[in-house]
Amino acid sequence: MLIQIFLLVIFAIILALSTSLVLRAMKQLARLTGLQHYALANLLLAMGTSFPELLVAVQSALAKEPSLSLGNVLGSNIADLSVVIGGASLIGGNLAINRRIITNDIYYTFLIAAAPLLLLIDGQLSRFDSLILLSLFFLWQILSFQQKKQPRVIGLFEKISQKIKHQKRRLSWSLVEFLVGLIGLLFAAHQLVAIAHNLALSFQISPLIVGIFIIGLGSSLPELAVEARAINKKEAAVALGDLLGSVIINSSLILGITGLIEPIRLTQPRLYFFTTIFFLLVFSLFYFFIRTKSKLERWEGAILLMLYFILVAIELT
Repeated sequence: MLIQIFLLVIFAIILALSTSLVLRAMKQLARLTGLQHYALANLLLAMGTSFPELLVAVQSALAKEPSLSLGNVLGSNIADLSVVIGGASLIGGNLAINRRIITNDIYYTFLIAAAPLLLLIDGQLSRFDSLILLSLFFLWQILSFQQKKQPRVIGLFEKISQKIKHQKRRLSWSLVEFLVGLIGLLFAAHQLVAIAHNLALSFQISPLIVGIFIIGLGSSLPELAVEARAINKKEAAVALGDLLGSVIINSSLILGITGLIEPIRLTQPRLYFFTTIFFLLVFSLFYFFIRTKSKLERWEGAILLMLYFILVAIELT
């Protein structure tokens, strides 16, 4: 069992490092092609931080263990709003919040994050329910693109072509980094699901527990680095955009894809509903902190971080 847990941690680290490599390559590609000024680049970067959850979701659904993906999404969302943003604020300092994020984006995030809770009240997430979640994801994207004022895209492809001609070597290296990172992600996700499945069978550990507390935390580590760097550079929009975008993508796109491949049935409804209520509690506290002073201070980040360890202590004792 100790060997399997050790391997689980190793592959979680490989997953995090591979994600960091993919994110670095995507940022470099966006900069070299001039796409960093467009909403499309923001979407791609938000997707990049959610690659681990997405690949684990597909692997777990194909392995007929969709509850592992459900646990991963729950664990990742809780970790995002406690470990990631709390740890990032402790490392990077106070985080000033844009009023638009408080008045608009936070509500979209809450509604979409709560959608799986409503759809799973009957104990399962059917393929029809999954289509609802996917529809919410695309609706969020439409609203996001409409809200953001974008530069004119006339001649965009011509501009990109010209940049590519002058940046062939750098672009080639960024593409190599992207492919290496993606291969690492695929390999690590496959191994994580296989080991988690074996642990659940051999030692009667719930796949939901493994997904929440091991894979969920491991798949959120790259976001911690992104958030801390953004806060340190006083880029609040980047930090909050990535954080809220990850929660939305996890709750809609990733669970939706999982449920389409293999419908999710709750085998431990008490654990699921308790963890979901705990997520809503953390989300509400996070909202209260940023609403009162339009910023997240270090001591508030410490409280959010502490809540995660309280959840671990409650569930694993």
